[in-house]
Amino acid sequence: MGKIPFSGPAERGRWGEQQAALYLRGRGYRLLAAGFKTRLGELDLVAEKDGVVAVVEVKTRSGYRFARGVEAVSPRKLARMKAAAAEFMAARNDPRPVRFDVAEILAGDCRDDPPRELNYYENVYTELA
Repeated sequence: MGKIPFSGPAERGRWGEQQAALYLRGRGYRLLAAGFKTRLGELDLVAEKDGVVAVVEVKTRSGYRFARGVEAVSPRKLARMKAAAAEFMAARNDPRPVRFDVAEILAGDCRDDPPRELNYYENVYTELA
C-alpha cells in the first residue's frame, strides 16, 4: 500500500498536534489536555513538567513560503491564549505557573511521513507580547 497524502490543512494540523504531543512526551512532559475549547478559542496542547504548565500552540506548515509557524503567532493570539489558559487553570483550580510555547512543524506530503522539521520555542509570551 502506498503513502496516503493529507486530505487538506485540517488533517495536516491534527497530524502536527499529534507530532507535537509525541515530542513533548519524549521529553518527559505529561499531557493534560489536547484541543481544549473555551469561549475565547482552543488550546492546542496543555502539558506539564517539573511543576510548570506549558500551553502549546502548534503551527504545522507544508513549507515556509509565506511565514514560519512561530511568526504566525501574533501578540493578539498570545493574549487569547493567555485568557484561555487562565480559564483552563481556574476550571482545574490549579495554581501552578503557566508558560506559553509554540511547536513549529514542517510536514511532509503524506501522513505517514515523519516531520521534516520540528522547532520548539519556549516562553514565547514574554518574547513576542
